[in-house]
Amino acid sequence: MDANLIQNKNTTVYLLGYMAVGKTTVGKKLATKLGYAFVDLDHLIEAQTGLSVATIFEQKGEAFFRTIESEVLQTTNQLKNTVISCGGGTPCFNNNLDWLLNNGKVIYLYLATPILLSRLWQHKQTRPLIANMTKEQMETFVINHLSERKPFYEKAHHHYNTMIDDIELLIKKLN
Repeated sequence: MDANLIQNKNTTVYLLGYMAVGKTTVGKKLATKLGYAFVDLDHLIEAQTGLSVATIFEQKGEAFFRTIESEVLQTTNQLKNTVISCGGGTPCFNNNLDWLLNNGKVIYLYLATPILLSRLWQHKQTRPLIANMTKEQMETFVINHLSERKPFYEKAHHHYNTMIDDIELLIKKLN
């Protein structure tokens, strides 16, 4: 295990990746293994605004959401010993990626595209962006959206395949 990560209890770990890659699942397991807290950035945004992320998007638009998201993200520098799951678009707006890279350990979680598409299709009703799409529309949307976001994700300090890698390997990658 990384001595700095474990012994320096001032570390924050940020998880990036597309929707349905397992940021919450992996984040909770990683936090438990490290003895850290787990926080979902979207939940922090909802707590601060009193609105769900979906409602913010519907009523105020994406630009407003991205501004709030950046403001809330920057308050997380006060959360030490914490694994934070970021929204899929978090690193792609308002220089958030640079902020993340300078304020913690950043891990990109990913899946093979066919597995990701299968997961998204099975649970599309819980994903407002794709809920009303046909399978073909969803596949085209996700492939295009992922190709736009992937260059941001790939700048993370570490990469982790949520289907192949295990938590112990992820902890070793933090060395």
